[in-house]
Amino acid sequence: MCKLRIRGKFYNLTLISPYAPTEDAKDEVKEHSYEELNITLEQSSKHDALIILGDFNAKVGKEMNNGLVAGKCTLHNETNDNGLRLCQFAEMNYLLTSTTIYEHKKIHNVTWKDPENKVVNQIDHILICKGRASTIQDVRTLRGPNCDSDHFIVRAIIKQKITTNYEKRKQKQSWDTNRRNSQEIVHKYQ
Repeated sequence: MCKLRIRGKFYNLTLISPYAPTEDAKDEVKEHSYEELNITLEQSSKHDALIILGDFNAKVGKEMNNGLVAGKCTLHNETNDNGLRLCQFAEMNYLLTSTTIYEHKKIHNVTWKDPENKVVNQIDHILICKGRASTIQDVRTLRGPNCDSDHFIVRAIIKQKITTNYEKRKQKQSWDTNRRNSQEIVHKYQ
């Protein structure tokens, strides 16, 4: 798990990137993974804009009970076990799954492709706190960049003002060019 805090102009931005176990993993391992994520979330400032992005190995479906945390623009019709855990986690922490909100072609929703078969899934997700959900302008996958992985790069366009540090500018040192015409200075230099 990785955590990054970026200082913003009006509020700070906390990014958390977890890696969840696969669907075949034991329930204890999955629960431990979400417990770690909850601990990391509790250690974050409550005033920060929170974005959780990573490989959750979760298929979020188009079911009605996911309506509070997910949109209808998902690749899957049914939610798997990891997807249920992700939706429960998002609902408990007032988060929104932004990867399922924006409508794109099917190929731009695919985040993982099995190299051997033609199986495709949307298992990488970006969650954001509902209060700051309007800062995300768009989320989609980029199929062009080759990152030597069976996952595609997921891009989110975020509109956030980041602070700039203004330092006092040093006054320019001006050169006295009139002194070079003085015979005394020219003699010393020579």
